[in-house]
Parts: sequence; structure tokens; C-alpha cells
Amino acid sequence: HPPFNDVVDVPTTSHHRSPTMTIIIPPALSGPSQVVTLLGYGALLSESSSRLTFPDLSNFRHVRVKHHKRVFAHPHLFLIKEGLVDPMASLHLATLSAEPSDDDSSSFVVAAFDVVLTDEQR
Repeated sequence: HPPFNDVVDVPTTSHHRSPTMTIIIPPALSGPSQVVTLLGYGALLSESSSRLTFPDLSNFRHVRVKHHKRVFAHPHLFLIKEGLVDPMASLHLATLSAEPSDDDSSSFVVAAFDVVLTDEQR
């Protein structure tokens, strides 16, 4: 295992699922350009993969996210919509997501890196 530079403790207010959802857009994603730290998991875990999307990233490192877990449980709707996966011919449909965990020992490793988002990426 690589050394971890940071441990990220992501606060969770509640594990209750509500029929309505409030989406809060952080100023870094809606305001003027500034450095934003992104967390990548799955395909973005390696620096070379992350640089395919964010060629000018800086400060690449691996960190551990506490009180959350990785879950392969959702169909990849984009791949189905684009016809890249046929759900009638393959069960290889799951995508990776992360969700809060009630288990205090739950954690997983992500890549953290800093970027200045372009208007297109925001």
C-alpha cells in the first residue's frame, strides 16, 4: 500500500434518505476560476488516468476517506444510453459510487489532486 498523505473524514449529517434532494453547488464550481481539490476513485486512482481528464493537475496524492465505502451497485446509464453496453447481452453494468457507512472502521483510498477547472469542466 502506498503511504497516505492525508486522511479525509467526510462529515455526514444523516443516513436518512429523503424523497427530495437539495443540491448545493460550491463556489469553486460556479464562481471564478480557482484551485479546487478533487477526489477520484475508480478510473481516476492513477495519476496517468487522472491526467487524461485533467492534464494540468498538481499535488497528486493518495488519501483515505473515512466513514464511507465504495459500492458497485448502480447500472451505468450513460453506457447503456450510448449503446456501448447491451443490458440484454451482458451483466457488466455496475458503476462505482461511494456512500456513507455506519461502520466506524469503513474507509477507502482515493486519489486527491488540485486543478483549476475550465468553464467546460465546471
